[in-house]
Amino acid sequence: MTIKIAFFDIDETIYDGKVKNFAEDAIRSIKQIQANGIKVCLCSSRPNDSIRHLGCHGQGIVWDAIIGSGGGTAMVGDKPVRLFTIQQDIAERFFSYCNDKGYVFEMIGIQDRHVNKELNECGREFYTRFIDKEPVISNKLYENLTQFHLFHTDEHDEEIIKAFPDLCFCRYCWFAVDIVPVVYRKGDAIEDVLKYFGYSKDEAVGFGDDLQDLSIAENVGTFVAMGNAKDEVKAAAQLITTNIDDNGIENALRKLGLIE
Repeated sequence: MTIKIAFFDIDETIYDGKVKNFAEDAIRSIKQIQANGIKVCLCSSRPNDSIRHLGCHGQGIVWDAIIGSGGGTAMVGDKPVRLFTIQQDIAERFFSYCNDKGYVFEMIGIQDRHVNKELNECGREFYTRFIDKEPVISNKLYENLTQFHLFHTDEHDEEIIKAFPDLCFCRYCWFAVDIVPVVYRKGDAIEDVLKYFGYSKDEAVGFGDDLQDLSIAENVGTFVAMGNAKDEVKAAAQLITTNIDDNGIENALRKLGLIE
């Protein structure tokens, strides 16, 4: 079946963290397939504010859809086609709890984010490792938060989980944990985007490199793993391309017959 829509992970798929820049072949070839009528979408674990600050909107591409927060949001222009937010009374209780404990945390909304106080060691580690712009400090609780992002090691995880059974805790590294209303999956957001545009799974292709991208593979007809992808991701792929720094996206799109 003809491919009509493509979903691209960002980090180490089209954005090379080693050189802190977008892969030229990726941007060039994505522009080509969009010019040929294929819709192009971002599909990232980064929230929308981070996607914006990274420079994804400054590459000469008007993305047809943007999936952020690992599937917590899916935007077509300014229209949300998928959106989960934390119930306000629960958010207020979590906000007070963490402030009383002296924890450092981000409050992430649909398009912006704030940190409640100056970053601690864990927060600095996050912003160094993930090459991001530090958020504005504001110890004010906003409405319609898609997640809290707690900069803390795991010694108090069990206590916090017990105190907030209505929230989901997704610890992804030693220095930070995502706190969300439901477990976010990129693939679920892809399903909503496909439904919005009226495309089938078989008309979609997805690209990724990390474990969060495994759900992409479940919701597209063709999944492409980068050469630098983890073994589990490669095992789920129909096509394994070259590394991000070796024209991985361009080579894959050529093999798929989407560019010449």
